[in-house]
Amino acid sequence: MDRRKLPHGALLLGSLLAGLLLSGCAGGTSVTQSLPDGDAALAEVTAEVSAREVGTPETGAELPDSLVPPDVAEVEPGCGPGMGCFLDPCSENPDCQSGWCVEHMGQGLCSRECQDECPEGWLCKQAGAGGPDVVFICVSNYSNLCKPCLSGDSCTSVTGLKDVCVEYGPDGDFCGSACDEATPCPFGYLCKATKSVEGAPVQQCMAQTGTCPCTEWSVSAALATACEVENAFGLCSGFRVCTAEGLAECDAPAPAEESCNDVDDDCDGSVDEDTCDDGSECTVDSCLGEAGCKNEPLNEGECKDGDACTMGDHCEAGVCVGTPILCDDKDPCTDDACDGKGGCKYSFNQASCDDEDPCTVADQCGQGECAGVKVKCDCQQNADCKALEDGDVCNGTLVCSLDELPYECEVASTTVIDCPAPTGIDAICQAATCDPLTGKCGFAPDHEGFACDDGNACTVGDKCVQGKCEAGVSLVCKDDNPCTNDACDPAAGCTHVPNMLLCDDGNVCTTGDTCADGICVGGAPLPCDDGNVCTDDSCDAKVGCLHAANKAECDDANACTLLDFCQGGKCISSGDKNCDDGNVCTKDYCLALKGCVSEPASGPCSDGDACTVGDQCSQGACKPGAAVVCDDANPCTDDGCKGGICVFGPNQAACDDGNVCTAGEACKDGKCVLGKTVDCDDSNLCTDDSCDLLLGCLFSLNSNPCDDGNACTLGDKCNAGACKAGLTASCDDKNPCTDDTCDPAGGCQHTPNTQPCNDGNLCTSGDTCAAGKCVGGETPDCGDGNPCTDDWCDAGKGCQHKANQNPCDDGNECTHKELCADGKCQPGTPAECDDGNVCTTDSCAPATGCSYAPNTEPCDDKNVCTQDDVCGGGACNPGAPKGCEDGNPCTNDLCHPQAGCVYQNNTNPCDDANACTTIGVCAGGICAGSVPPNCDDGNLCTDDTCIPATGCTHAPNSVACNDGNACTTGDKCFAGECKGTGGLTCNDGVVCTTDSCDPDKGCVYTPIVPCCSNGIVEPPEQCDDGNVTPGDGCEANCTKPQWVKVGSYNVISGPAWGSNPPCYTGREACAKVFGGSASQYQGSTDANTINNKAHHSIWGIGGCTVYADDYKKNTYYNCGGSNCSSSAYVNDNCSATNYCWKLQ
Repeated sequence: MDRRKLPHGALLLGSLLAGLLLSGCAGGTSVTQSLPDGDAALAEVTAEVSAREVGTPETGAELPDSLVPPDVAEVEPGCGPGMGCFLDPCSENPDCQSGWCVEHMGQGLCSRECQDECPEGWLCKQAGAGGPDVVFICVSNYSNLCKPCLSGDSCTSVTGLKDVCVEYGPDGDFCGSACDEATPCPFGYLCKATKSVEGAPVQQCMAQTGTCPCTEWSVSAALATACEVENAFGLCSGFRVCTAEGLAECDAPAPAEESCNDVDDDCDGSVDEDTCDDGSECTVDSCLGEAGCKNEPLNEGECKDGDACTMGDHCEAGVCVGTPILCDDKDPCTDDACDGKGGCKYSFNQASCDDEDPCTVADQCGQGECAGVKVKCDCQQNADCKALEDGDVCNGTLVCSLDELPYECEVASTTVIDCPAPTGIDAICQAATCDPLTGKCGFAPDHEGFACDDGNACTVGDKCVQGKCEAGVSLVCKDDNPCTNDACDPAAGCTHVPNMLLCDDGNVCTTGDTCADGICVGGAPLPCDDGNVCTDDSCDAKVGCLHAANKAECDDANACTLLDFCQGGKCISSGDKNCDDGNVCTKDYCLALKGCVSEPASGPCSDGDACTVGDQCSQGACKPGAAVVCDDANPCTDDGCKGGICVFGPNQAACDDGNVCTAGEACKDGKCVLGKTVDCDDSNLCTDDSCDLLLGCLFSLNSNPCDDGNACTLGDKCNAGACKAGLTASCDDKNPCTDDTCDPAGGCQHTPNTQPCNDGNLCTSGDTCAAGKCVGGETPDCGDGNPCTDDWCDAGKGCQHKANQNPCDDGNECTHKELCADGKCQPGTPAECDDGNVCTTDSCAPATGCSYAPNTEPCDDKNVCTQDDVCGGGACNPGAPKGCEDGNPCTNDLCHPQAGCVYQNNTNPCDDANACTTIGVCAGGICAGSVPPNCDDGNLCTDDTCIPATGCTHAPNSVACNDGNACTTGDKCFAGECKGTGGLTCNDGVVCTTDSCDPDKGCVYTPIVPCCSNGIVEPPEQCDDGNVTPGDGCEANCTKPQWVKVGSYNVISGPAWGSNPPCYTGREACAKVFGGSASQYQGSTDANTINNKAHHSIWGIGGCTVYADDYKKNTYYNCGGSNCSSSAYVNDNCSATNYCWKLQ
């Protein structure tokens, strides 16, 4: 029989049958090795072998010729090669004539029954548990020799030899066999001193070639040796399993750089360590396995940003943020920076700066100093400008402007007197005035005859008359709106109050129109709905209702038509509805009133599942047919169908690997994986238990020490598989208080008795046994009644009395601390009766001792806030309170029992006795006035001061002043009063005024009426242009020349003025338009009246200004903006039209 052609199942079946045949037999030949089950066990085995190098031993199913054992002469008679004779190769028991196939050097050989006559290297061992089935067979001493192993447990020999797992260097670890001079190694093996894989020194048979092959039995049992894979990332341990081709490659994974994947990539025993560290102090790093890294940002906590030029580094949103170190030395002539070491450095620069010298320019830094170039200053302080004053207080005071060099005297804008403009309805008829000497503001009539507003909105054409605005004609308020009631309100002007009368809004599409909010509002809409969805109904305000055909969607009331739409005012359809529901198991049609209808149909169909056949329609649905059969006859796969294809997925079900020495096998990766080793412990101490791959559990007899269960025997020992009794035990414990016996179950028994005894102690009498001990009886009374002796009993001598030095009592209450001496109580020291209380009188009586009588002596109650304390009732009673008043209103006066008087500063109001302060308040225990009094008497002619003792004083002075009389000059203080030293001269040089002086107003120039050339038209004057120049529109005698209106011009769109025109007056503009000289023209905004003051305009290219002919000199009229492009007139209206009048 060729063992190499046997299927794996046959080997396993043979092993299983052998195990069943030898169930309960003793002895054995081999131990099956199984790989550790589970990750934890794998890690443990890996740890044991990780320190050893693993190589690749030679493989092959056949032994080399040099290792084949020599011929054995003891061949059974009539037995030829291949007939299952003794030492023939076998795989299972039926292969052998004897019915016994045993393991030898990792292979199966036929054995035979024996008495003692086994060949060298074989032992006769019992293969049964006794009784009629007892049989002895020859078992090899080298059953496991050269098998791959992981530990010594894999190489246990049932022959009693100490076989262990030894290292073969890089090839791996293999079973050896114990050897010495008395136990030589088989052919092809040498006895070597080496170390077991556990590190113990041993002497074992090892292959002479240094390699071990993978035998068929090793392949069948999937035996393995440890191996390792090492690289720069670490070292991973694994196994090399025996296969038909030899030892497989090491299954250890290649070490890799650790990453966050819930796997120990570098095989160091730690998973995902340090894989998610982003190097930031401001994140909490963690690995979530397959989910990857998580770096959660922190928003608080200290950190280091690595920049020495920041401080207060802290975490914000996962980033370390610091505040830059401030290195500002406040010197503009240094560049300030951080030195990179946490400090500051300051370098000189050449920046612009300010040397604070008002008379230098181009200030610049140099060598840390700021310096400029000197220039001449016209003034450096306001006093330098007094010589340039013009005496007019209305135009302001000159001050030295220090804004830029050279410094010049300028009018201080804050000192210019800005007289308030006239207000009220007469404002337009008045002009503000300022007295240049006093600076007092007033008002004078202005704009005589000009348009104004009298405040009554119901008048128009109001005009100025002698500084007052007089009313014009009444305002007409009719607005021709039937929906308003028209009236005039003096405050608001024309009012148009809405009414609610009937009206016509002019729209045919509304009915019942009425007035609302001043307009005619249409009423209810005209109904235009014709009830046809195929027309758009509308209403035309002039024509009325309209019905236009549309193309809207509609419904023709037929459920079997689609996409109905309007055409020509009617609803039509565009096609028929498709009622096919795509279900082969229904019949589909359409009813006009109901729409699509589906009825169940019969026949074959497809349920969409390729794993069913013979599908049929039923009740409108496709019912699945029979399922496709998928069975791969492998118990380690779950069989199923997917997409019409059989799928066999690996499971984890229980299975049988055919090895009688394993149990609890389970499926993994579609194969049956080895289970746990069978427990062959027969609980018999007198047998050595093991397991054979074919025979199963074997039990070999031994002569080990044992226990026969009889406690009355000693030195029990195994013999013929049973425990034999030893010598009888002696139970005498030499104790008279116990009765000694032996109980087979409990052993020696020592039962306590109650016999009389002697405990050897003179201080006891009547001793008896109790609880196994001699207990003393009554003890003698050795007391002699003397407290100055120590009394006791000595076990060897009896009662003893020895003088002591103990404290004692001599009977006198006025002594204490008495001591014994020479066996007697000696007198003590006098008693101390001082109770430390001054309020008691202390004394002592021998019979009663100390006494303490209360007295009435002076005492101290330890409270500094009382005085004249006196004893009473044995205690010190407080005397009168102590006074702590310090007379200072700025302290709160208190008394503390230990500290005495305490003066706490307060903040109360007080009087500091200083007439030059008010609102006195305490501070720091002192009264201080916080606000000085107001000593200003409002008199410029007194110097106001304050004297702490008397208060305010007002001493007369002689400074310049103003006596309030506008008709005096050179006012000066004298004896506390302001008096003028000269009179004011009033002469305006105008012939049309009478000059005088008013003490309140100063110079008064009363107009002479009428007076030609004063600029005011007074009856009977026809005009007055303020001069006596003829030909200027008003003659020297204030009569008007004859004027004719010649036309008008437009400021914006007038004739071409030319590029860059000069600044024209109104007259010059008329001359430019109509020809002639400017003196021949006057202008106006009114087409019917000449008004030669109404011509200030801004117009033309470049914003050229046109001045009014007779307007105030150098004063621009405001048109509401600096660049107004229309004419400006005295009534503040901007117009685009100017009329020209020419002298005839």
